[in-house]
This record gives sequence, C-alpha cells and structure tokens, in this order.
Amino acid sequence: MIEELVGYLIIRIIMMINDEKKNEVWKHFVSLPKSYRPNGLTDKRLEKVKYIIWKTEFFWDDVVCRHGLLDVSIVDLKLLDKETYEHCMGNFWGMMMEIMHKSGII
Repeated sequence: MIEELVGYLIIRIIMMINDEKKNEVWKHFVSLPKSYRPNGLTDKRLEKVKYIIWKTEFFWDDVVCRHGLLDVSIVDLKLLDKETYEHCMGNFWGMMMEIMHKSGII
C-alpha cells in the first residue's frame, strides 16, 4: 500500500496534469450525447463550473491519474479498457455534480 502511494506521488510530481490533457478529457466527455450526463447538467451550467473544475486538482487527480490517462488518451482508454473508461466517465460526471452542488451552481 505504501509503495503504491509513493509510486503514485512520484508519477504525480513528474507528470503534472497539463491543460492539454484536461482539454482532451473535458472535450471528450462534454461532446458525448447529453443522455450520458446526469440530469440537470446543461451546457450553461458546464460553462459556469469549468473554471472551478480546471483549478480543482483532486478532480483531475482522480479522473486522469486513477484511470491511467497520464500516458494514454481518453479515446485509447475507451478502446483498450471499456470498464475503466466507464468508471472514469462516472467519476467525471459524479464529481462534477458534487462540485456544482457545493458551489451553488445546482
């Protein structure tokens, strides 16, 4: 357990999640059909929360690092490991809803 945590922290320090990776993931999930989104998540609300999400490191740590997206694209993840991709998508939308509720957007 400790070795996994140390490994994770080393990777996190070396490979900071850059805006390019954030854009890749954001654009992918936001461009999916709206039926994939939780109820109440409109385009206007997404625009309101985007800045908050961009600055929320734990959001990106979870979505990118935990799902192996530091070294693979979101499209490749979808093709190579559908289960992990779907888990990543669930975390993306679920954490976004939580942040929107906490920030009063919903």
